[in-house]
Amino acid sequence: MKQSLYHLRRLLVSHSYEQLLKLLVWALRLRKRNLLVLMFACSCIACGIAFAFWPVPMAALFDFRNLSPIAETDIRSYYGGMLVALGLALAILARSE
Repeated sequence: MKQSLYHLRRLLVSHSYEQLLKLLVWALRLRKRNLLVLMFACSCIACGIAFAFWPVPMAALFDFRNLSPIAETDIRSYYGGMLVALGLALAILARSE
């Protein structure tokens, strides 16, 4: 069991690395304006993930303190979801041009 998990993890890491290299090659072939849109898309996705998984520390960056559970859910869903969706939309647009 332990050996099969090791091989599964190794396969997953190698596949992820291969996909990252393909993405890097694709990004290097983009025009400068597409690269700027792609960079903005990546930053939106990263901020959205941060808001979705760590809403309280992210909200504290904007001086929102003592959040109720409803407010945490709202921050997760609105800021996390909308930023990830915006980032994905921008990434798709940058890739289609």
